[in-house]
Amino acid sequence: MDHDAILSRLCGLGAPSGFEGPASRAAAELLRPLADEVTVDRMGSVLALRRCGREGAKRLLLDAHLDEIGFVVTGHEEGYLKFAPLGGVDPRMLPDRELTVLTDPPLAGVVACLPPHVQTREDMDKSIPIRELCLDVGLSQEEAERRVPVGTPAVFRGGCFPLGQELICGKSLDDRACFAALLGALELLKDRPKPLALYLFSRNKGHIRAVTERCSFGGGCVNDVVIHLATSAMGFGGVGESGMGAYHGRVGFETFSHRKSIVEKKTWMDLPMRYQPYLPLHEKLIRRFLR
Repeated sequence: MDHDAILSRLCGLGAPSGFEGPASRAAAELLRPLADEVTVDRMGSVLALRRCGREGAKRLLLDAHLDEIGFVVTGHEEGYLKFAPLGGVDPRMLPDRELTVLTDPPLAGVVACLPPHVQTREDMDKSIPIRELCLDVGLSQEEAERRVPVGTPAVFRGGCFPLGQELICGKSLDDRACFAALLGALELLKDRPKPLALYLFSRNKGHIRAVTERCSFGGGCVNDVVIHLATSAMGFGGVGESGMGAYHGRVGFETFSHRKSIVEKKTWMDLPMRYQPYLPLHEKLIRRFLR
């Protein structure tokens, strides 16, 4: 799985809170090869179900956000757009920031502010409240009202890009990176054969319990390896493709033994209604007995 390509695709989408449609559709498409069922509900949440094939197995939830912080247009002022935040936006980072207004087609804009040479030193050190900022999209008042109605969402412009060899930077990474990690986890589980043995090293009793209860494997050790093969009191075997049955001590004897099932019926009573011809009276008696 190419996580860089997936993050580049997801982070390039504009999908702020309440307008997650583009990200939901992309997520559903990415999940379909990895899950048995994928649905999108009316709220835009994407639900993917992967079955393990075991009846009565415990359920594990992997959860990630798809939205991002953004803005919503609240009005027009001499062609500029007034806006409010969707989510936690730091106003100190907004002046001169490039935004994308999610119209059809999208509009590029920049948060307008006074240049430093016309500001006082006091103004330069102050954070401008969001309600006093405007977004310049290069339109007249009439065009702005027609092309960008109140309620239109906007997001930070751009996707993600590499920083050196191992890092990336971009918008909406906090949510979309978690979803990419979820995809990676599903890919690891996809079509993997159940292991013959599992070895876990941990002091956390909760982690130990979760792994041993939820993972399917033949046998294993906690904080050791192979030692479970050294005792005849414990059976050892596989699951599915890793092997059938078990051996060691009594378990091995039972595996290679055939259990015959025999029912022996006594002869002192043999009801005639069991045999043809089946009379209406017999049917009534049987139905009364079965009530």
